[in-house]
Amino acid sequence: MLTSYDCIFMLLEVIYTLTVYKIINVFFTNKKINSIYEKILYAIFNIAVVVVYLKFNIPLLTIVANFIFILLLLSLIYDDTFKRKALVTILIIFFF
Repeated sequence: MLTSYDCIFMLLEVIYTLTVYKIINVFFTNKKINSIYEKILYAIFNIAVVVVYLKFNIPLLTIVANFIFILLLLSLIYDDTFKRKALVTILIIFFF
């Protein structure tokens, strides 16, 4: 059974995903895939983080999942160096 806290978390995770989308598009302009697949990957990112949270309910694990999914799933669809992708991922994690 979902609590009101879980529902609020899922709503805020959607807002967080949209924020990550906007921030990543500020730093990276050249995409390797078209925008439909990009939006599907962001939806997968959102679902994956929510599943990690609901399944384990460990905040540190949710943060690690955010970091891994942003770095490995989302930033790799853009053309840039891995160093810059890692830097943008760290900026997103620490400031949002």
